[in-house]
Amino acid sequence: MPENEELKRSLIRKGMYHYILANKTPITTQDIKTYIDLWDWKDLAENPKVDWDDKEIFELFRENGDRGIWNIISDKAPLESIKSVIQGYTDYWNWAALTQRFDNNFIKDQIENFSWDFEELSYKETELVTALLSNSELNHHDWDWNYLSKNLPDEFIENHIDNFAWDFYEITVSKNEIFKNTFIKYRDKLETLISKNWNWKFISEEINLNFLYKNISELASKVDWPTVLNRFFNNEEITVKFLKDESFKLLLNKHLPDHFIIAHQKYIWTSNLIDFFEQQNLVQWESKAYIIGFDTNENFEWTKDVFEKYHNRIVTEKGCRNVSQHISDYALIQEFPHFAWDWEGISTNKKLIDNTNFIENAFSGKLSFSNNLLWNEILLHSSFDVDFWNKHLEAFYNTTDREKHVQFWKELTQKEKTGLYFCESPFSLGMEFHYQK
Repeated sequence: MPENEELKRSLIRKGMYHYILANKTPITTQDIKTYIDLWDWKDLAENPKVDWDDKEIFELFRENGDRGIWNIISDKAPLESIKSVIQGYTDYWNWAALTQRFDNNFIKDQIENFSWDFEELSYKETELVTALLSNSELNHHDWDWNYLSKNLPDEFIENHIDNFAWDFYEITVSKNEIFKNTFIKYRDKLETLISKNWNWKFISEEINLNFLYKNISELASKVDWPTVLNRFFNNEEITVKFLKDESFKLLLNKHLPDHFIIAHQKYIWTSNLIDFFEQQNLVQWESKAYIIGFDTNENFEWTKDVFEKYHNRIVTEKGCRNVSQHISDYALIQEFPHFAWDWEGISTNKKLIDNTNFIENAFSGKLSFSNNLLWNEILLHSSFDVDFWNKHLEAFYNTTDREKHVQFWKELTQKEKTGLYFCESPFSLGMEFHYQK
């Protein structure tokens, strides 16, 4: 019957098609044409048996393959075969894949003839990349400037700093020597250089401090001044230099942010530095409702010399408490008895209550102000053991007002009750403490 004959021919044809797929011999143009309606063109493009040396095969794929299939051809076909037909299929190739695959010499020779993927070119060997960048006609292409800024040699970047669309932000971090070198090398182009999108936060925080100091006048409009000042004024040598530099005063007044509070910074404060900022009207002493004065700077240690010079400036309650919390020499308390010491501040001053001599002299009544101290606070914050307190307990009782320090006695009793036993005594509300060994 005719139908059976047709089915037979169809089955035989499909069998021959599958034989070609299974056979190890190359798949030729004739094979493809003979079974044109049976091919899965994606699978065919990936088949290593395709005879790509036959140029007509590329034409068959143009007629039957889509963009995805040409991506496979670009990735799988032998490069020599592609070279032989590359010009005829420029709109079909995946140029990113070809850029990855072709050797440097071919790309260099054909750089202006085809639509190479310049982002992929960025990842090629340095020698090729720098050679291509030397061709000014290629600079406008979509290179990966972030990658190139991190990976090309420093010398090349420095020599072409103003020629390409470098990622200056990245260069600042990855190759910060380039910033310093170009800044010094191209001083005649400073305005252009500074206008680039450098990472000014990184420069302010990390760039070599001496470089920053020497070039602050040129960098002043870009750096983060609070950060830079913190670095400068925590370096004693640079601080001394700036205090003598009139031009720095002008820069400071011009570029310092309006709401930046100098008075509370953690600098290495000296009398000269305080005077310097006072002269610039950048430090006020009294803390008021809307003014943060130097008197409440918690980052400042009130040494004897500084206290002697400035104690008359401390007039507010907050200021007196802060100073009381930050002196380190307890002799000041006796030398300046008329200063409005804040006794709670003194009693919680870690530098004093961790000082054995201070506590021992005060607790045994050898200091004129012993009775003014808040001994319950000292007991709470100190690390002295029960032996210490017992040793001086009688002297403390005899030189202080028992009723004023009743909280101390109660807390001492509570704090040490597991290590003490009590007997009748005039001390401590009628109890004497003995440590149980």
